[in-house]
Amino acid sequence: LAEKYYADDPNTSLIKMRQFGELLAKNIAAQMGSLKIGENKEESQYELVRRLRDDGILSQEIYQLFGEIRREGNAASHSLYGDQNKALNIIKVAWQLGIWFHRTFVKDSFQPTEFIAPAISQGTSLDWGKYPNLVSEGRGNYNSKDNVRQQLEIEVEQAQKTVEKR
Repeated sequence: LAEKYYADDPNTSLIKMRQFGELLAKNIAAQMGSLKIGENKEESQYELVRRLRDDGILSQEIYQLFGEIRREGNAASHSLYGDQNKALNIIKVAWQLGIWFHRTFVKDSFQPTEFIAPAISQGTSLDWGKYPNLVSEGRGNYNSKDNVRQQLEIEVEQAQKTVEKR
């Protein structure tokens, strides 16, 4: 979805990229057997990525890429911030992380194609003025924290099953 929205709604694109970064970091922790589940205080994205770096799982460069996604996603989420250039840049950063992940955890000889920027579609912007109730309610609860948490739990469970099979 981040690619779909980067031109028309860069704020949403940045938030989606942050969610991608969070899910990827949890997947990495699960694959390495270091995901902390069910503790009293949930580990923040910052704490998780820092711990993965300190444990030697992430290089400083990869740690910085995760940090860039997190910071831009935070700005988008808390300040309604975001422009097309930032959104496209973060999509490129996530693409780099995806390549690193695939080479590290799937196939070390993976050779990606060149980055292809998402197409800007014409006339795809939603006119929120036609939906005043949705705007005043924050565009509904489609991506509520509970939905995101539920999806993350499913993804983490799948990652753990994959690790157990190895």
